[in-house]
Amino acid sequence: MRRALSKLGCVPSRKKSSSHKKHGESIDESKTVEYYRSKREHCCKSPLECDFNKSRIKILNGCTEIRDLESTVMYWMNRDQRVQDNWALIFAQRLAAKYEIPLRVCFCLDKSYMNYSFRHYDFLIKGLELVHIELSHLNIPFHVVLGDPVTNVLDLVSQNNVSALITDFCPIDPPKRWINQLRRSLPNDVSLCLVDAHNIIPAWITSDKREYAARTI
Repeated sequence: MRRALSKLGCVPSRKKSSSHKKHGESIDESKTVEYYRSKREHCCKSPLECDFNKSRIKILNGCTEIRDLESTVMYWMNRDQRVQDNWALIFAQRLAAKYEIPLRVCFCLDKSYMNYSFRHYDFLIKGLELVHIELSHLNIPFHVVLGDPVTNVLDLVSQNNVSALITDFCPIDPPKRWINQLRRSLPNDVSLCLVDAHNIIPAWITSDKREYAARTI
């Protein structure tokens, strides 16, 4: 598998036995990270240059334009907790760049997270710390709030004069319920957009109904 990917230029090719790592010898992870970073930058240096598939986007309310040019775009990060290769964040960046307005990112730690194991919670928090570091390099403020997501997002929308709220698609019931509550509660001049940042083909393109097995798609 690695040899096939190497021929396609997807991974650095391995040299013969002289370059093989001995058991217990550490691998220089910085070189690997730098390799993939350079590959990504070569592919797309700016979100505006990305070949963005607009079918990933769903506008959930009637507001399709940003009218206040002194407002803010906010990405409510939920399922896709990453900065790189995140179509929802890329769309938010494109929108902010188009209207030349600020972008903010928020994440809500709902009380349901309290039921997770320490190991899961530790992994989640460390991941959010990495998100914070990467966003700070991009000069994008990151808000982490604890409590009810709907209440917290509405507060952030009001406090930061948000005119466009973007969130990532999640098929499970609690996030769907939060989004429906937000759709009813947001001001009419705030656009609410849902982006499928998880699937290769957006879920609503793959099927327009709830599937009970892969064979029914």
